[in-house]
Amino acid sequence: MLLHSQRRTCGNIEYRYLKTQRMALIRLRGSVWRRSALSSVIVFGPLALLTLWAEGRHPLWAEGKHPGIVLTFWTIVAALITVPTVLQERRKLSRRIAAYDHALASGICADRQVVATRMWEFEEEEDEGACYAFELESGGVVFIVGQEFYASARFPNADFSLVDFFGPNGEVIDMMIVKRGPRLAAERVIAAKDKAQMKTPEHTECFEGTLEQVYAHLQKA
Repeated sequence: MLLHSQRRTCGNIEYRYLKTQRMALIRLRGSVWRRSALSSVIVFGPLALLTLWAEGRHPLWAEGKHPGIVLTFWTIVAALITVPTVLQERRKLSRRIAAYDHALASGICADRQVVATRMWEFEEEEDEGACYAFELESGGVVFIVGQEFYASARFPNADFSLVDFFGPNGEVIDMMIVKRGPRLAAERVIAAKDKAQMKTPEHTECFEGTLEQVYAHLQKA
């Protein structure tokens, strides 16, 4: 069973987050041509110089061959490779911006609230991201798993929400963590070697029982 999600109207904090993310995408889209041009110069510039150097050593150079031909050739090659890539990236960013426009216009988000009394942390085995088990105030345990949940100044938290935002087709386009309570320290840290011996739950998967009971159950699974 996964953590219950409740649809609600976005508040000021959610609107600010969406607007900030949207503006970041607009700035990124505006810089695509500049970044691509710089990359092309870095990649194709040395090739053009190398070609000019090789041509300069060839006997045909003395018969009037012009370096402009070499520069024109590499410029065309760079354009043929760069322009389609840039257009594709801009279209992709435009679709993402449109999805944020939809989320702002709809004003609807999904809230999964976690109010916890205790928390255990599980060390990474490889690079799967952070993993926490929160014992809920209402009873039961929920696992929070992923690279976006690494520890920070206010996370893990005793009272927080995972807020999802939706695009025009109902797909989740972004998620933010809204922290309301104090930072919650891990009561116990499970080593990676011990974690490897248990079945790691899915993100937001819930279990009945205490932390000790759930851990014992997962070790047997």
